[in-house]
Amino acid sequence: MRKNISNRKIFPHDEAVIKILFLNIRNFSNRWNKRHGWDIVMNQLMMIFGDRLKPDLVDAL
Repeated sequence: MRKNISNRKIFPHDEAVIKILFLNIRNFSNRWNKRHGWDIVMNQLMMIFGDRLKPDLVDAL
């Protein structure tokens, strides 16, 4: 967030700052939701333990 705010030294109004912060939080939350390579692990678990996995975990892929 600091990088995006420091690149723009002057904001036309307060709503512009809030908009930048909102977009940064949205972008970061998209990154935090998904682990790298987790879909491969989940596919392997489905092959081995498909009958034991909860349906909501399978649908998350």
